[in-house]
Amino acid sequence: AAVHIHQTGPGQYAAIGPLDDGSTITLAPESKLVIPEHFGGDLRVVSLKGAAKIDIAPGVKTPFELRTDNAVIDVAGGSFVVRADTSDTAMVVAVKGDSATVRVGTDTKNLHPIAAGSALRITAGGQVSTPTPDQLAEATSWADSTLTIAQESLARHRVEPMTLDICVA
Repeated sequence: AAVHIHQTGPGQYAAIGPLDDGSTITLAPESKLVIPEHFGGDLRVVSLKGAAKIDIAPGVKTPFELRTDNAVIDVAGGSFVVRADTSDTAMVVAVKGDSATVRVGTDTKNLHPIAAGSALRITAGGQVSTPTPDQLAEATSWADSTLTIAQESLARHRVEPMTLDICVA
């Protein structure tokens, strides 16, 4: 089956959509999104490596499903931000609108609900926890046009060299 692949490099963002169901997706730098050719209706599944903000179209009965290397996220509506980089040790999902369910690995019984306004962190080994404020901000702040760095390189966010004026609050 044919697929549509969207990919960003360092310092690049991509606005994708609206998709056939009306949903829109914003890809963060160094991310890859795969959308099946027949997306929409009963098939609302995409695959992600990297980070994305997804605004789900309202009024569609079939849940929106996002697949990553170690989890599957089902969301009925609203929006969510996910960071599932292969270089990171953990994935973070932050649900802004409706609630979501995360299935870790291939175990269909390893389900973790996420309430609206909450977040979940899943390690590469499948451990599930609530992210610390730094972990959450580092994984999702890009979606609000800010940059939070706690334990990360700036390389993914910028193409050319930069000078920083650092102010510690």
